[in-house]
Amino acid sequence: MDQQFNPDFRVARLIPPGSRCGVAIGTGLSDAVPGTAKGMHLMVLDATEVVSDFAHWGVAVNGPYHFVDGVQVSGLHLTREPFNTFLDFADPDGNDWIIREVPAEN
Repeated sequence: MDQQFNPDFRVARLIPPGSRCGVAIGTGLSDAVPGTAKGMHLMVLDATEVVSDFAHWGVAVNGPYHFVDGVQVSGLHLTREPFNTFLDFADPDGNDWIIREVPAEN
């Protein structure tokens, strides 16, 4: 959905295929200053697919990376442990997003 209700209010909902949840972005939704949102999480089924898609779209992404005993390590988690493979990126406004890999069975 992408609707412009008036010059000061526009809403675009981004819902991944098969998902029951999405993100709403737009104009007039919040008083927050653009670029001030930090650490919003998006869950994906396959981090490598996201890296490939982002590269295709020209989006700079950090990662993948994971954590071992609280220390960040480059690359996919060796056993693809749920919730322990990460990517991150900044949108054009400067908001920071974190992408976490969560296999379908979770």
